Amino acid sequence: MSRYAHLTLATLAEIVGTPAALKLAACWGGLTLYVPDQASPDHAITRMVGLDAFVELVRVYGGQSLWIPSASFVSDARQARVCYLLELGVAVSRIAWLLGLTPERVRQIAGQRQPSTTTP
Repeated sequence: MSRYAHLTLATLAEIVGTPAALKLAACWGGLTLYVPDQASPDHAITRMVGLDAFVELVRVYGGQSLWIPSASFVSDARQARVCYLLELGVAVSRIAWLLGLTPERVRQIAGQRQPSTTTP
């Protein structure tokens, strides 16, 4: 049976580094992620954060389920960029490519947007 740990973004960053912590939070924020007992080069977490960061995560939390904190500011900043680029007239497909989103997600954000007053 796995143990469960609730992390802060700062704690996660101390273990795996800030870039890796932000990647985990952007992808898994608000969700539980199981960390295996051993790191492997072909694991999905390795592909996301790199082997060195994954090895550290396994060293500290191997065999546990982690609640990964949300980095809502990452999502908010991405949404602001989408809105700004749409206002500039950039095509949905180009915005999706630039920001690593699907065109469907860009259209979803577009449907929720309010005109921006500042450049993100």
